[in-house]
Amino acid sequence: EKVIDFWIAERDRRGSIWASQAREVLARLEHVPELRGPRIDPAVARRHPELIRMLLSAHFAEASVGSFGSASVPFSYDTIYETPGSDALGVLGQTALFEGTRFEPEMMVRGMIMAGYEHVLRFLYGIDVDFDPPLVITVRDPDSGLQRHFQIVWDSRFMTVTADEGTRRATPEELEELLAEPMDFDRWAEVLPPDRFELGGLGITWAVEVTGPEASSLLKEALLRKDALSSRERIEELETHIRTLLGQADIEMGLIAFDGDASIEGIDRAFPLGKSLLMSGGSAPKCPSRENSSYAEVFKTPAPHVVRDLETCGCNTGFEHRLLQDGIRSLALLPLFVDARLVGLLEVGSRSPGAVTMYQALKLKAVTSAFATALQRSLAEREDQIQSVIKQKYTAIHPSVEWRFRDAASHVLGIADHDDHPGQEEIVFHGVYPLYGLTDIRGSSDT
Repeated sequence: EKVIDFWIAERDRRGSIWASQAREVLARLEHVPELRGPRIDPAVARRHPELIRMLLSAHFAEASVGSFGSASVPFSYDTIYETPGSDALGVLGQTALFEGTRFEPEMMVRGMIMAGYEHVLRFLYGIDVDFDPPLVITVRDPDSGLQRHFQIVWDSRFMTVTADEGTRRATPEELEELLAEPMDFDRWAEVLPPDRFELGGLGITWAVEVTGPEASSLLKEALLRKDALSSRERIEELETHIRTLLGQADIEMGLIAFDGDASIEGIDRAFPLGKSLLMSGGSAPKCPSRENSSYAEVFKTPAPHVVRDLETCGCNTGFEHRLLQDGIRSLALLPLFVDARLVGLLEVGSRSPGAVTMYQALKLKAVTSAFATALQRSLAEREDQIQSVIKQKYTAIHPSVEWRFRDAASHVLGIADHDDHPGQEEIVFHGVYPLYGLTDIRGSSDT
């Protein structure tokens, strides 16, 4: 009835831009009286799709929240109208609402119960409890294969709430008690029996796309985990969030960690963390002219460095050859700093030339501090593991040769990812002889 009231008002309002359409809608309604009344039968509505579309056209056309919306019987999944975009993605279907969120199904049901009581309080008691929980739905785009995130927005302007005749009104004291305990559903059912109220009219639901902000938030959240960079599964999760954030399905991510010397000359001492685009073989490739490579640029400025096409960028060193050999055509390098100290590089590449741009690199700039913190945490854990390997597999060592044992321990840790029983490397220093000395100062032990 509220939707029909809208068209009656527009028909009678002087200067209304909807006046002509209002007259047509109301004239057609005269031939379908079963669509009138406080509650619409979805089966009847679906027999008149064109008229339903006309009835809802003003509301959906005026909406500025996006093109993903649906109209249904309140608190049901019996949809009578859905925008083409929503229908194609299924973002407002029952499966998406229960499987595309981070809430357990039980919490979703509880939320729906609370929302139903919220409408009873607002329509019948004039109490607005402002219950509008943030609900984000994640679906996979059938065309791109990427995740898309939508925030759900409910619109109750066309809803009605009525109480059965003879229903006792709750006292102010009872209402205060309910508001103090919103999750005590047994008490709510005693004071406001759900079978005594009917929610009619139409419920409008919108899905507002929030893919960018949500992907960024999920990426930062994943990087806060202690094991964010410790396994291939975690790295792939980060890569998925980056692909969603940038809207590119073929994006590949890599991380390079520096062990001490953070420079283009010291990149041989760096190592991949999880995986690296440049160090796909486990270490940096041979490159005598590395100072002329794309990677050298990132050490000159804290800003991201973007190469739109590695084949035509003008740099033709062993580093570019390795990337091209692995199919990478466009590349972004983002330095990772902790307290102004360079600790690593974030690599983002694509197999399509021009796919990675400076605009996308700037999107990632917002999460580089989270990557740097996670990388530093992993470096600290790695240092503990290196010391543990040295103590377990080797005898006490002199600081002057510690570097060699660190290299061996790092190698053990590197192959431990795919070998449950990594072997111990034999370390021999050819032509090196230990010198022992003993000094005794005469009389030093006299009392």
